[in-house]
Amino acid sequence: TLNIDTSATAPANDDCANAIAATAGVPETFNTICATNDGPLASCGAPTPTDPDVWYTYTATADANVIFDTCGSTFDSLLEVYDICPPAGTAIACNDDFCGLQSQVSVAMLAGETVTVRVTGFAGATGTGDLNIAEITPLDVSAFDVVLVNGEGDIDGGLVLSQVAYTDALTAAGLSFVEVEPNLGT
Repeated sequence: TLNIDTSATAPANDDCANAIAATAGVPETFNTICATNDGPLASCGAPTPTDPDVWYTYTATADANVIFDTCGSTFDSLLEVYDICPPAGTAIACNDDFCGLQSQVSVAMLAGETVTVRVTGFAGATGTGDLNIAEITPLDVSAFDVVLVNGEGDIDGGLVLSQVAYTDALTAAGLSFVEVEPNLGT
């Protein structure tokens, strides 16, 4: 006998407009199995137009390097951080496969700055896990080869880079980088 459970519902944070506020040090348990897609194609991994996703917001409590990860989740996850919800928002960090098949991104943030975090899967993968967030203070940008500000970067006062287009190239070249998007009070 085949039983089909039709009682499953999408998670509360299935749409970016309903993102759940997350807190550093408090794992946010998620489930993308019944989620739908309301975001654009991810800027990393192997995105498809129907990748199920769930959404969170995070506001930094201090000037810090903020680490978001899904390490230990049950599926091949993908993380993407936006300045605000897409389509108006811009992806500022994206990762697939940092800790095994799970993801981790690091974003330099200023106290009071808020970002939107998307949890999805590689090529439509779904599953469960925890979104973990840690603030590493103090923020010291002098330790990085490239500092990306508002999606653009400066290497020793010269070449300007687009963050989404060049983070893979920076990583491949062995250059360390940090992304900073100052809170302009808006």
